Amino acid sequence: VPEFDAMIAAAAVQFGIEGGQLHPAALSFEDVALITKCAAHAPLWKFPPWFAQVAASQADAVDAAVAECIELEWEWDAESSDILEKLQDFPVGPKAQDAIISKLSRPSCRNLDSSSVAIDILLNTNTPLTTAVAELARGRTLMAAANESYRGFWFSVWLRTGPDAAITFWENDLTRDPSHDAIIVSAC
Repeated sequence: VPEFDAMIAAAAVQFGIEGGQLHPAALSFEDVALITKCAAHAPLWKFPPWFAQVAASQADAVDAAVAECIELEWEWDAESSDILEKLQDFPVGPKAQDAIISKLSRPSCRNLDSSSVAIDILLNTNTPLTTAVAELARGRTLMAAANESYRGFWFSVWLRTGPDAAITFWENDLTRDPSHDAIIVSAC
């Protein structure tokens, strides 16, 4: 959905909801998916205010549509995510959570800004995916030995979600290379 088209469509949806011609509870699954894509692509930092009414009336359909928007977004490698910014203050459902985990699990997902926002979303929901995030963080920490900042980010996530296992790993990692340089790099 081009940005200008999304703005026009979002304005039309807002007009329909505020005017009483469009009732979120009566929308079809397909209509909710289109409206969600409009809201996701509207050039705003957050979802438009009217989208909360749609989400409250059609939670499952919005969850599925948000998950699809996450899946369709470019890999979070060099560019920050557009939809994650909007999801920070939005109740994310299980399908969207699974889509975020799936996207974060891909080797091409290396943008730390998007990864950080995604982790915060996953851990600040009503049902945080602590175990799934801890496993992801453990795997990312182990595979990122050559990239200190990337490894440090994922290790900090692992400490946040599975501190006992992360500290045990760190202790073992430090004993493998006890030089002062290795300790400083590992600690930072």
